[in-house]
Amino acid sequence: MNIKKLLALILVVVLLLCAIPVAYALEEQPAVPGDEDIPLDVEQMDPSEEETLRGDMNGDEAVDVNDGIALIKRVLAGSTDAECDFNDDGAADVNDGIALIKYAINQ
Repeated sequence: MNIKKLLALILVVVLLLCAIPVAYALEEQPAVPGDEDIPLDVEQMDPSEEETLRGDMNGDEAVDVNDGIALIKRVLAGSTDAECDFNDDGAADVNDGIALIKYAINQ
């Protein structure tokens, strides 16, 4: 990857990191996300029924650039969760967020 493309990608990530909190704050948020899907009895919960979409870091059931930004934020906050290792290199780092953004753009 040449330096111009890398700098352009970094600029896009920085701009999106600045814009996301404003856009998120303007959206109407539910009181408790997913409250209607939570079983009342813990015994009713079946972990095999729980489906997750790989790369969906913000829980909106879609993989897009926002998920890459969310992943970068989690890693910078110190998360080492296995789900943050998007590129399967064994380490949760900023490279996983960049890989997720590239994936979302090329999807």
